[in-house]
Amino acid sequence: MIPLASLLIRSGVILLAAEALRRGLGASPAARRHGVVLFALALVIDWPLFATIMPAISVRWPELAWLWWLGMGSAGGGRGMVTVSQSFRAAGRHAPTWVSTYWPVLAWAAGAAMTVTPFAIGALRVRGLARRAKPLEDGALHQLVIELSRKLHMANTPEVLLLTGPAMPMTFGLLRPKIVLPDAALSWTQTRQRAVLLHELAHVRRHDVASQLIAQLATALWWFQPMAWISRRSLRRESERACDELVLRHGVPATEYAAELLEIAKTFGGGARWAAGIPMASATRCGELEERLHNILRGTRARKGPGLIRFSAALSCLAVLTMATSAVTLSPQTITDEQRSSTMTLSSFRRSVLSGLLASAGLSAATIGGSLLDPHGAPVADAKASLYDPASAVKKEATTTADGKFVFESLPAGHYILRVEKAGYPALYREFKVADDSKVDHGLTLGDAAKNTEANPKQLRIGGEMAQANLIYKLTPVYPAAAKEARIQGKVQLEMVISEEGLPQDIRVISSPSDDLSQSALEAVAQWRYRPTLLNGDPIPVITEVTVNYTLVK
Repeated sequence: MIPLASLLIRSGVILLAAEALRRGLGASPAARRHGVVLFALALVIDWPLFATIMPAISVRWPELAWLWWLGMGSAGGGRGMVTVSQSFRAAGRHAPTWVSTYWPVLAWAAGAAMTVTPFAIGALRVRGLARRAKPLEDGALHQLVIELSRKLHMANTPEVLLLTGPAMPMTFGLLRPKIVLPDAALSWTQTRQRAVLLHELAHVRRHDVASQLIAQLATALWWFQPMAWISRRSLRRESERACDELVLRHGVPATEYAAELLEIAKTFGGGARWAAGIPMASATRCGELEERLHNILRGTRARKGPGLIRFSAALSCLAVLTMATSAVTLSPQTITDEQRSSTMTLSSFRRSVLSGLLASAGLSAATIGGSLLDPHGAPVADAKASLYDPASAVKKEATTTADGKFVFESLPAGHYILRVEKAGYPALYREFKVADDSKVDHGLTLGDAAKNTEANPKQLRIGGEMAQANLIYKLTPVYPAAAKEARIQGKVQLEMVISEEGLPQDIRVISSPSDDLSQSALEAVAQWRYRPTLLNGDPIPVITEVTVNYTLVK
């Protein structure tokens, strides 16, 4: 489970950098500051994808090792953090209840729903408001809308709706933007009509409704990140400033525009607080309105500052920072077995998720299958086969057919543990590592461990002592809580193939005092690493046996 602290720090770094860059571009046009914040929000929406596909880079830095415990280290590395596989083992041989497994997802979904609810209510209110409004008919105001749309080089003239009674001028609609005005707009002065229409048309031209939707999505996904809410507010603020600057650039005097904006806020403010549209002004946010008026009265004097190069550099910095926070992890100079195991678990999880994405897109799919026989060679039907992925805690089940066959298809590349159960026989355990598009097909025999390995003349059998001498990394297995409570102890004897690269493959259980200890031993030994075994100077795969001792402390 990825620590919450890590998510907060990594996403916070991106959004905090965007806020700093926005403030650093204070002399630039508001449209560019708006672009920086929007780009950062889009990056945090895509951050989970970056974190999956980017290669993990571990940086050991003693001076910053304390960041490990704050979550910048590998997932699960801190005290009190538990990896998914450890949680699964601690729950015993059966998978944990759906509440204990999915509570982080449920908590996140509840927060996201609470974040989206006001927006959904606002969308319904705006929709109802649009149904009550009437389209603007031909007239002087309609001609002004067409004239200003052409002046702003807009491909299409948006529809303008008139609402009876007081209504804050507002823009809404993602695919077909619309502008809502009070029916009193027909009798407004030409200055007010021009200022209001320029402002609302600027929102349409800039696609600000889509920008606000992106900000809303980012806030819903990262509702637990305070900087997401700050960035959403900054985005809306810069959106209004950009529209104000456009109005001033098209000939509306700053003093007259500020006066009209203040009057509109006093007359219509406060009614569109929960709206999904973009109101022109709101008297309920006096601080923001006061700041807008101050900027308007300054005119365009400071709006020709840093150019496109600095803006492009800011976007590039955010992109590089996002990739860095997705890949780099800080770790202490000396790493414990638990921390190293957590690092490897996270890397395996990343590979599993990426392979899953490829498999779901039909670009990659591995298959694990086989035939199940009894000790006399007869097929075993209706046996339960379970396939477990320790990296993602995903479990798949199948039942053997009448001829004893079973198959698991469309699997992402990764590490899997197979468990086969049939009444009257001891459970059978096997471990597999599969690559993209690989097909694993083994003959398995219940009740006779000696027949569960296919002979390969290229594989040399070596003794356990020789394999132990080549062992360069050993992960200590976690004692399952269920086995501890049942006071189960003893030796788990495994047989496996060590590949040319020194990686354990095709691990199987020869003997074990319990299923819980079997699974714990399989998961740990699968992460051991060996020096390659050489024959005439060339690395070769070898078969060896490993014994894992589980002893209760008295």
